[in-house]
Amino acid sequence: MKKLKYSHLFRKELIEEIFSSSLLYEKKSFFIIENQSYNEELNFHSFVEEASHVRRSFEDGKSIIVKNLENFDSSISKRAMILGRHTDVHLYLTPNKEAESFPFHSDERDVLVHLLFGEKRFELRKEGKILVYDLKAGDELVIAKGVEHRAISLGPSGLLSFGFVEEYYIPGAIEFSLIRSEN
Repeated sequence: MKKLKYSHLFRKELIEEIFSSSLLYEKKSFFIIENQSYNEELNFHSFVEEASHVRRSFEDGKSIIVKNLENFDSSISKRAMILGRHTDVHLYLTPNKEAESFPFHSDERDVLVHLLFGEKRFELRKEGKILVYDLKAGDELVIAKGVEHRAISLGPSGLLSFGFVEEYYIPGAIEFSLIRSEN
């Protein structure tokens, strides 16, 4: 089995801290990808019940989205602040190559994706062509608002999506670009 490499924004304890955070559950931050979409809100009677369900879903091979991470971890918060005061951060965790993701779609804001671990292929549609970018841990890809794209897992992976809130950011100021890590 191939050993995973990790980005500088990742700590081994981070995933466990996220899955165990009652604050993130209170904020309704967890979503499970099913049928190439995600549930709008998990409705459980207790934090323990919801946490067990999310963990079980991930262990059963479903991808998980965790929102509201801009203030959760110091290294993630610092990166978000560098990008701009009003940046929201989502985590996409994919347990394996077969896990579902979204079909081609476009986002309502410019985003920067940062691969925390694993490998992921991004396909972007531009002027009738499909551009392919293979990301490894530490790589970043900037995708402008409205650019159709999809992510394909090449194995277990985790990525952060930094979304730029438009009132405080010049929309369309970026096209898309790939930033390779130093590793």
